[in-house]
Amino acid sequence: MDEFQRGIIRAVRAEGGLLGLTLENPKTGQRSYVVGDNGPTVRALAEVFGDDIIEGHALIVDRLIGQEIGYRLNEFGVLEYLES
Repeated sequence: MDEFQRGIIRAVRAEGGLLGLTLENPKTGQRSYVVGDNGPTVRALAEVFGDDIIEGHALIVDRLIGQEIGYRLNEFGVLEYLES
């Protein structure tokens, strides 16, 4: 699943060391839920959107909702790459 995709962040959920993103395809409106390893995913989001999305060790979710990202999933369907 190394196809590059784009999505608008509609929801963020952290659970059990994973960070889940509900992403909406900007062309079709179809939503999908993707997960990534919590720490690396938060750091990648901070690289894309800047450190103002993080306060201490917490992600400020309101600053992510509505943002569009480019992403790629690995062969297991886990987030592998993020960009703006």
